[in-house]
Amino acid sequence: MLLFIFSASIIHAQITTTTVQGVVYRADGTPAAGTLIVTWPALSTANSQAIAAGSATVSIGQDGFVSLNLAPNAGASPAGSYYTAIYHLNDGTVNKEYWVVPAGASASIASVRAQLIPATVAVQDATKQYVDASIASLSGNYLPITGGTLSGPLVLSSTANLTIGGEARVGAALTAASLNGEITVDGNTYTTLNAAWNAAASLVISSGHNQTVRLGPGTYSLTATLMEPGNGACVNLVGSGGASTAADSSASASTLSVPSDLSGDVIFLGNSAQAQGCLFKDFTILGNANATHGLELQWFRGLVVDNVAVNDTSAEGILLGEESTSNGHQSGFLLRNVTVSYNSASFTPASRPAYGIHLLKTAIDSQLDTMLVRNAQIAAVYNEGTGNTGYMIHGFGYPYTCTTAPCSNTASSSTAADASYATNYVVYDTGGAGSVWTDTYADSPAIAAFYIGASGTSIHGGHIQWPDLTSFPSANLAYVASSVTNGLEIADIGCLGMSPSVNWITYASASGVPPTFASVHHLTGCGNYAQALEPETTTGFTGGGASNNAPGNGVVATVWASPKAGTSNYEAYSAQLYNGYQTDLFEGHVAGQNPFFNVTYQGTVRSQGVLRSRPLLTRLQR
Repeated sequence: MLLFIFSASIIHAQITTTTVQGVVYRADGTPAAGTLIVTWPALSTANSQAIAAGSATVSIGQDGFVSLNLAPNAGASPAGSYYTAIYHLNDGTVNKEYWVVPAGASASIASVRAQLIPATVAVQDATKQYVDASIASLSGNYLPITGGTLSGPLVLSSTANLTIGGEARVGAALTAASLNGEITVDGNTYTTLNAAWNAAASLVISSGHNQTVRLGPGTYSLTATLMEPGNGACVNLVGSGGASTAADSSASASTLSVPSDLSGDVIFLGNSAQAQGCLFKDFTILGNANATHGLELQWFRGLVVDNVAVNDTSAEGILLGEESTSNGHQSGFLLRNVTVSYNSASFTPASRPAYGIHLLKTAIDSQLDTMLVRNAQIAAVYNEGTGNTGYMIHGFGYPYTCTTAPCSNTASSSTAADASYATNYVVYDTGGAGSVWTDTYADSPAIAAFYIGASGTSIHGGHIQWPDLTSFPSANLAYVASSVTNGLEIADIGCLGMSPSVNWITYASASGVPPTFASVHHLTGCGNYAQALEPETTTGFTGGGASNNAPGNGVVATVWASPKAGTSNYEAYSAQLYNGYQTDLFEGHVAGQNPFFNVTYQGTVRSQGVLRSRPLLTRLQR
């Protein structure tokens, strides 16, 4: 005990010591108690005072406090001379640390702890075998800078960046919160679709540019509506697999499921600014009757909805545009390969949504390409817009037939004897002029394939069929509302299974008359209308009304018809006037001259010339 103040009097009198003290704590924050043993080698202080090797033992109090006096060894020789402090705690724990004590009145334990192991401790000989084994262990557990293979995961901190200058090959899955600027649901940074969407929406707001959330295969549960920002840019949603045309199927690679009530839509875009170029592609929405609409998008331009299925929403699967036109908004879109379906197990005939796809008044000059809508109550597609074009729309209800016919598609119970899920119409059009519907497949409508409530509507091509004549015996090709006054065209449609006792088209005007400038032709099998036969010689007219093959051109103008069959009682021509008309069935005249031959609706034949018949003249001569 040569070092402490209670050492020999000569040491006490000549060496100035530093009081080292402090409170010792365990890792759980409680004070430690036990014994502290401090040892030191022979050394010379910075003042060239010789210190003999020795040790000291001090108790650590119950409050963790310990204090002892030591000669300063900072700057001592030989270099690397340290105090070795060993803690023997009451719980059996033993710890070792090294101290460098400065000159001064006192110093804390924390301040004297050395940052490095003393050189005298660290320096030791190593054999070649030891060095070779150490290098081998390093090469097996670390990736050299020259390259190699990782056998375990590579984890980077949240602030780290990995830059690869050459080609990167990933043999297994690669997961990232963002790939090529597209946000993903990686399960780490963004654990849910709602989280990824919100991150993309924040980028839309801060950058002013569209952002994309890309979905891998799997089912993504939604807990809130995916709200589009209102600054004119939008969040695109792109899945990794095509939508299924089978109702309520989860076979799609990317499925959005709504397990509980959203009290709103799955995806919503408002009308505070016109969003440009939004894209929704390659996913299926399973609404489970917990979402109002799959997509409700109000003000946009360049919208594309492609390969998307919407199932079992409580209202229209897709709702586009706005009902009010007072703010001058207009919206344009392309819908392609879209399916909307309502499962008969989830809805009664009366409770199912009215429409599959609903185009409001501001949805204009747009295109629907290949739509499939199942079990909408009123119509597969409801168009209130202007100038929209629909191609290959397939609408139907299933089951269509009922136990006891005639059926009702508004039954309050799906088990009622007359319950049917038939759709009233496939296309319900009350919009502005210029809408065109091409190659529509109307599968078993309850009322008619088309409800036409807008002038200037054209229907080209398609097919309509019914499985029987008893479920909805009055169903026909089209219902033309009294509001339609001109510009109707219905052509090139085939009907199968329509009742022969119904009118093929219902005209709702007071006299049951088609609108002005209507053209209805080339219909096959549609109710009590059989067919139209074109003559071989067709008379054409110039803009002024003159015949192109008039006698002045050396050609006789001819219009002719032959009976539709060889039976002797089939007529070549048959004319029927509409209710309320009392005019001529037939009139022949030369342009600019008074009529010279008429057949009245009463059957009277009138002529300003002579009626000639060879048998008649023979009888008169007799």
